[in-house]
Amino acid sequence: MLKFFKIIPFFAWLLLCACGDSGREKSLDERERALAEKEQQFALKQQDYESLLRMRDSILAVKNGDSAPTAWPARIHGLWTSKLVCIASQCNEYVIGDQKTNEIWDFTNDSLRTLVAILNNKTLVRVYKGIYDSSTIRLHFTTDSLSKRPVTMNVLLDQISGESIKGTQTITIDTTCTAKFSVELSRIQK
Repeated sequence: MLKFFKIIPFFAWLLLCACGDSGREKSLDERERALAEKEQQFALKQQDYESLLRMRDSILAVKNGDSAPTAWPARIHGLWTSKLVCIASQCNEYVIGDQKTNEIWDFTNDSLRTLVAILNNKTLVRVYKGIYDSSTIRLHFTTDSLSKRPVTMNVLLDQISGESIKGTQTITIDTTCTAKFSVELSRIQK
């Protein structure tokens, strides 16, 4: 019986320790919930910030006259398959002879300007701003101000016929390297 009385304080101590842990657990759960809520609020603020940056960039483009409210002519408007071949490179990313063939170029318009949407496996890769002057097409793309590596792409398409368009694409990365590609577009038949 004496042994029983010696064991009772031990069990009482265990019970008190277990109760203290549940209080700590509740406190940690509350902290985790508060932290998750703050992370969600921060993510929403970050999305708003990025949206504002895109809006600012588009307003500046309109202000600077980068966009003209025109439409692609019928012989250009629509979907084209592409074949790009690297013809000159100072970049580690591109080697002369590299080919890109699985992109679809969609010559389209929005309410402000002519655009070319580049699709790869039905996923939007980039959108070029376009200018057409009856004999040449000039396309321009620049990464936004949030990009870690600034990339500028310029395309000059100067051989335009009903079923094919040809020209060159120049890619500049970090203003330190440049690669040049020949571009050949073929109309996608409906």
